[in-house]
Amino acid sequence: MASVNTNMGSLVAQANMGKQERAMNTAMERLSSGLRINSAADDAAGSAIASKLTSQVKSLGQAIRNANDAISLTQTAEGALGEVENILQRMRELSVQSGNDTLNSSDRSQIQGELDQLAAEIDAISQKTNFNRVNLLDGSNDKLTIQMGIDATDTLDIALKKTTVESLGIGSSSTAAVNQITSGRITTLATFTNDDIKINGQNITSADVTGATATFSKAGTTNNTVNITSAVGSATQHAAALAELINTNTANHNVVATAFNEVKAGTNVFTSGDVTINGTTVLSRNSKEEFVAAVNSEVANVDARIDADGFVIFSNDSGYAINFSGANPELGILDDAYGGFVTLKSVDNSPITIQAGSKQNGYGADEGKRADLATMGFNESNIVNGKLAVSGNVYVDDNQLTGADGLKINGVLITELDGQDTNSKHATDKVAQINAKTDEHGVVATAFNQVKLTVDMVGATMANHSDLAINGITINVSADATITDLVEGINTGLQGKVDLVASIEADTGAMLLTSNSGVTITINDGDSGGLFTAGTYVDGSAFSDAAFATGAGVAKGFITLQSQDGTAIKIEDGARDNDADNGADRIGFASQNEAGNATAGVSVGTVASANAALSTIDSAIESVSKFRASFGAYENRLDAAINNLVTLQVNTDAARSRIEDADFAGETSQLTKAQILSQAATSMLAQANASKNSLLALLQG
Repeated sequence: MASVNTNMGSLVAQANMGKQERAMNTAMERLSSGLRINSAADDAAGSAIASKLTSQVKSLGQAIRNANDAISLTQTAEGALGEVENILQRMRELSVQSGNDTLNSSDRSQIQGELDQLAAEIDAISQKTNFNRVNLLDGSNDKLTIQMGIDATDTLDIALKKTTVESLGIGSSSTAAVNQITSGRITTLATFTNDDIKINGQNITSADVTGATATFSKAGTTNNTVNITSAVGSATQHAAALAELINTNTANHNVVATAFNEVKAGTNVFTSGDVTINGTTVLSRNSKEEFVAAVNSEVANVDARIDADGFVIFSNDSGYAINFSGANPELGILDDAYGGFVTLKSVDNSPITIQAGSKQNGYGADEGKRADLATMGFNESNIVNGKLAVSGNVYVDDNQLTGADGLKINGVLITELDGQDTNSKHATDKVAQINAKTDEHGVVATAFNQVKLTVDMVGATMANHSDLAINGITINVSADATITDLVEGINTGLQGKVDLVASIEADTGAMLLTSNSGVTITINDGDSGGLFTAGTYVDGSAFSDAAFATGAGVAKGFITLQSQDGTAIKIEDGARDNDADNGADRIGFASQNEAGNATAGVSVGTVASANAALSTIDSAIESVSKFRASFGAYENRLDAAINNLVTLQVNTDAARSRIEDADFAGETSQLTKAQILSQAATSMLAQANASKNSLLALLQG
């Protein structure tokens, strides 16, 4: 049908021309942008995938930059530690030089001057070494986390630690050569003989102490005796008295004792009210500052100050007790007389050991007891394999150690472990709790237990021995058994069941029950007619002979703490003074709050101290070398991580390219095709529009 109103040829040509125009525009857009997908409409699924891949590529790029920054950081720290190593090598060289007897005291003084300067430079390096103002070696950061991947979990922790003379063991708080020990609070001073306690293997004093009067030999005086009554005779002056007595034998044990006292308020919130201190009543004041000023002006032998946390500190340098009355709730201090402390300091910075003069510690007599040390506020302190070891002066108490007890070792709170309950109260349980945090506090705990029993094989009613039980295990002993048979029977019965071994003490014939893991020892003699007539704990305190028949012969273990990383051993608990229970009691450490080093560097003042410095510096060199090596390991790991990230980034970028990027060859072909077809469509449209003109001929007739 011939029609004028509808020009189908024109319409078809227009449609095709529009189609080719769109195809040409698409091709030009892709060729001009280089992308196949320029909007989600181009490829909805592909656009979503490409967006995710783009995110990954950019994140990988940033992770690579992060890792490169971390390498720069490790190189900074490693370089600083290298210089610390150089300093330590020089310090060791100087110590070897000072150990030569061809030098005099003036020569050693010059060497000491250089050592002090070198030690100061180690501290300066520790304080100043930083990357982008992040300190690396001053202990302010224990780790830095590097984001080296695209996910939150793709991190690397770079461990940091303090690298000062103190932390390296060549300054304050040294444990390789412990030359300062501070006692716990001294509340009483019991009777003891001068050889009951040993400092550096020598008698603690040159006198026997009776609790009221000390008499000691001194050449050049009448009858070679001098009486000291004022210090020991006063309950308020025990710390000062002990320091005075210890100093009578300084020439032999090479230690000087000083007394001091310090009491900290239990709260930093000031409450107005009258407080009596050492018999002097300080009337109510309007502020904490006014109260402190009043104490300093009105109370003799007491200095008051406010610490950085707002707590009032009361102190003196005499060691005399500070007596409070009416101080709670104003200060949170219980009404009592608070005895002082004693600090032992080596004369020449050589190590200090303090022990009971017991057979267990290698002394001939067996008179000294750890309980004697407890009255002086000290635990047993020794150097074992070049490291400080401190032993509790009493056995662990019969309570579970929990976080609520507030026990801290080197500032780290000791808490209960998963699965522990109120029955987890033995030395072995508490050792496990302490060692669970060794990486944090640098201390390893061990436990030991031993009892010595006097055995009456003749006097006992041998027919009744079937009731003998040790740690709940029945031991059968025949009527004609000897003590050797008894020991063998106990070991047979306990073997494989409990870490406990029986033996006979050679010089006394007594039976020893020993556990090197510190298990609690329980003895029930039952109705065996008194097989065990007496017994003593490892600390020297005695069993009641009646305890065996009732099963109450219980010996709990003792705990020893040994420093592993060149730091002091400082023990704190959450109790205020004179509270009945505290965290330190849980582990048998009711005394001695810190053992460490008193000086700011190694000492080479004598041949002995120069030789002692060698092991100290060797430990420091080993510590720095390990720390420095860790940065080398981190750097190598980061290099490997960067290589992997680059590979991953390249492959991810390639995957995104295959989805998103334009194929120039194909798009050019499409553009050419669209251009040709567009031109053809334009031509056909012109012809279609002109084709209807022929119908006009029909009107001409």
